[in-house]
Amino acid sequence: MEPDQRIRTKITPLIILAFAVHILLLLSVLDIYFTSPLEHGMIHHRANISNPPARRLVLLLADGLRASALFNKDMPTATPFLYSIKENEGAWGIAHTQVPTESRPGHIAIFAGFYEDPSAIFKGWRDNPVDFDTVINQSTKSVCFGSPDIVNMFNKYNYSHITSYYYDPLMEDFSGKWKSVVLDQWVMEHSKKYIQSGRLSGSQDGVIVFLHLLGIDTAGHSFKPVSMEYKLNIEELDKEINLFVKFFTNYFHDNDTAFIFTSDHGMTDWGSHGAGSKDETEVPFIAWGSGIPKTAERHDLNLTDIAPLISALLGINFPTNSLGITPLHFLNAPIKDTAQIVYANALQLYELFMAKEKKIKKNPIVVFKPFYKLPKEKLIGWKSYMEDLFQMENYQEVIKFTENVINNLVEGIKYYNSYFQIYLSLLSTLAFIGWLLYLISWLPIFSNVYSSIGTGDWNYHNIKEKPLSVVFLFLNVIGFVISRAMGFIYYYTLYVLFPMASWYLVYLRSNYMRLLYNWLMQFKVRTLLSFAITYGIGTEMLVSCFLFNKTKSRCGI
Repeated sequence: MEPDQRIRTKITPLIILAFAVHILLLLSVLDIYFTSPLEHGMIHHRANISNPPARRLVLLLADGLRASALFNKDMPTATPFLYSIKENEGAWGIAHTQVPTESRPGHIAIFAGFYEDPSAIFKGWRDNPVDFDTVINQSTKSVCFGSPDIVNMFNKYNYSHITSYYYDPLMEDFSGKWKSVVLDQWVMEHSKKYIQSGRLSGSQDGVIVFLHLLGIDTAGHSFKPVSMEYKLNIEELDKEINLFVKFFTNYFHDNDTAFIFTSDHGMTDWGSHGAGSKDETEVPFIAWGSGIPKTAERHDLNLTDIAPLISALLGINFPTNSLGITPLHFLNAPIKDTAQIVYANALQLYELFMAKEKKIKKNPIVVFKPFYKLPKEKLIGWKSYMEDLFQMENYQEVIKFTENVINNLVEGIKYYNSYFQIYLSLLSTLAFIGWLLYLISWLPIFSNVYSSIGTGDWNYHNIKEKPLSVVFLFLNVIGFVISRAMGFIYYYTLYVLFPMASWYLVYLRSNYMRLLYNWLMQFKVRTLLSFAITYGIGTEMLVSCFLFNKTKSRCGI
């Protein structure tokens, strides 16, 4: 049988093998970047203070509002109430988020203190397969009003202290036929009725009132953020917030309410969000009321820092998986209470750090490399040192030292989150390179080169298969044992075995790779170089189409 004919008879098995390999490579990407970082079983921590800075907190969340749409030269006339608060009554800044800039991940960052669990991508960012806690379920009472897609996500198990009210999903009209501000008006109207009914006690501590305001996001999708409709919705919302805040403060005339106005994500000029542009990742943040300082100076924060700020203001538990750091620029409390708040934040992060470290240390094969900024001796002594400082009432030193510990703990948690990524990434990269080389040896374009190979060469008689097969089998057994000892699930062992298999196949076809090399050497260096440059530019353009939204339209995506 001629070599060309033999190639054709092997195409079907090759296609089946290629399909299986690409499924495995896809799974490796998901396992490297989309596994859940959440931990369970940690102890809850809250600040040891008798009188929290605020009794209740109202969170006004304008979905889809980018920072530049509010903080601009038109703010004094377009949104006079929020401008007055920003300049005279509270503290403000820009809250920074990260991809994916979608509604659910943004709300998770605000209420749980971490950017959405990547495994939620398998649920279309609408649910999370792994349980976690938030400031909503750690509160003594929470009342939520708004879109059913948002307010229902925080009461998965129907806790009695959480109540949700939402409008008909059909009201969310993105066609532009109806004014989007009616969604915000519905929220304001029903929240006022609820409060007037007397179901929200003025003497209860740790209360959260959450108003999800979808009008701006709807207007942005329907008409784009540069449209008059989008701007008018912002102006109307400012009026609605003004009326609601006056109503709320008059009803609870105890000055024990903290207010936060922010957004979950921004929006591009063409009405989309999800990527990482500045318009999508920067949102406004304004806080005022009980426990909030009055300062006109801008202070930025991360969206994940809002959760510990809410915990600090209300004196409730910090969410156990939170990576947020309490932003002290937005906290007005006695220095003793501030020290207790910062210390509680550090204890929560310490619990999370130790849970992740323990999980990695239990693998007997892994050469454990602790986070270099937090060696064992430093971890043992810092809590006792804090207790000594509290006894000496040296609260300023407590805050200063604990802030440094917190920054190191957050960095250490991220270090442990990616601890196994380097192993899996290296294995996948080696496997992929080997597989590409193997495929190159089968490219039909080189069939004229292969035609010169005799039958003996086709059967690899000149390659010593048997000794190498023994070595290959031995390495696979060792790889299987190591991967199981590291605690990998069974199909993870395929990631360990696949690189050896792919390079073994490359070795078996080394004759053809040498012929390919000789064939390429027939071309001039200039020709090969121009081909490589063209291929590189094309690849970079393709990648940029996925990274930058502005390029997508040029790429036809």
